[in-house]
Amino acid sequence: MGVTMGSPATRGAASSERVIRSRAPGQAKSRGECRRVKWIRVSAILGFCALVGGGCGSDLTIGQPLGPESVKNDPVDSSVPSPSVDFSGPQPLDAFDGELVGEIEAARNRLVASCMADAGFPQLANAGVGTSVRNPFFALRIREGLFGPDTQEQAVRYGYLPFWLWEAEPELPKVVSSEPGFNAAYDVCLAGIAEVIAAVGGDALDRYWDIGNRITWEFRESIGVLPDAEPIFDDWLACMSTEGYVGGSVGAYLSVAYPPAFFGIQTGSWEQVVAPESPALRADEIALLEPGDHGTYLVSAGEQELGLADVRCKIEVGFWPRIFPLLIANQGAILADYQADLAELTPKVEGIARELLRLEESA
Repeated sequence: MGVTMGSPATRGAASSERVIRSRAPGQAKSRGECRRVKWIRVSAILGFCALVGGGCGSDLTIGQPLGPESVKNDPVDSSVPSPSVDFSGPQPLDAFDGELVGEIEAARNRLVASCMADAGFPQLANAGVGTSVRNPFFALRIREGLFGPDTQEQAVRYGYLPFWLWEAEPELPKVVSSEPGFNAAYDVCLAGIAEVIAAVGGDALDRYWDIGNRITWEFRESIGVLPDAEPIFDDWLACMSTEGYVGGSVGAYLSVAYPPAFFGIQTGSWEQVVAPESPALRADEIALLEPGDHGTYLVSAGEQELGLADVRCKIEVGFWPRIFPLLIANQGAILADYQADLAELTPKVEGIARELLRLEESA
């Protein structure tokens, strides 16, 4: 029953970044790995890139969740109930509006795509830039899957795949370019939108992103050391021993906090990822790179069996009804350190969103 939080959302101070090569799902973007590649932001999760003056090998951006499509026969016992906690209610860290951040990033990208089309480069708009809107801080909410599978169906279908990889979103194509005019126009369009954002809210959006990253990190790091949570895990381990899974003390478990590793169970694997090849561009050429097949996660039989036992024991020891109030209290303690900043910044960020919407409507 390990904590499976997502990595904190990341955002550079500039919206045009030197982009990464292929990275694993959930892995943060790094800068400067490929000097000839420019990142054109679609959202905090999905992106387009423009290759300037030649390719850098097979560059594949994997940032959206990938849902498994192939699992073994379903051994679900329909008599086992789901967790008796309502995850849909308000939570303290809802005070940080990640949905608003996602809407702003998507609007920014749509405005850049529109500006590019006006400059004679409609490729970004044609590729769907800004059509995907997603909260880059969705992992701030307490939800099913935070400690591994919480239902029999999840155990069978996902095993111990992190919850942020459960549901698939369609991958969008990339625009690749060796056209200097394209890249110059993009920089001009991006700078123009940045000026609008700065005129309305100053550095509020960058500061808001920074707070979101810090809150996400603090929430993730604090889950494994919740006050008063040790008896809950102690009861869960005792139940798991009756299921045939014996691994050691509570302290030993919390130092690992990942059931497959603690109990020595082999997890599943990804089928081979097929990356689309970057086209060999001629000079001054712009091309569309279609999305590739990101593969399928295959849950192992041992992982399924462990997950099913995990779910049964969570329910038997009342795991979620006991730990949920501790998590809520923990969120409240984290929020207390940022309430003044959020009170200052939230109205400014809302103003930025309204101005970008106004610009879209008047375009």
